[in-house]
Amino acid sequence: MSLRSEQLLQQALALPADERAQLIDRLIAHVSSPIDPRIESLWAEEAERRIAAFDCGEIKAIPAGEVFKQRDGRRRLEGLRLQPADSESVEAVKSRTKS
Repeated sequence: MSLRSEQLLQQALALPADERAQLIDRLIAHVSSPIDPRIESLWAEEAERRIAAFDCGEIKAIPAGEVFKQRDGRRRLEGLRLQPADSESVEAVKSRTKS
């Protein structure tokens, strides 16, 4: 970071929290690519479909703890980087690592 940028950062950090938040919003608006209204509309429709499906019982929520547990399990498997032997299936390798 340049000296000027560092000085600007220090000045920004000295601002009250609400002014820092406003500054952040304005900076992000200038860095981010513009949002395509069609994409925004499609995401809004998808969100509404998912909420409706949840409300009528078509889909169920998964507790966050379970989601994180599944994620961590996948990361552990990926971290092991086990390769199946020539005659062994990937499923066999996965089942070995579950114990």
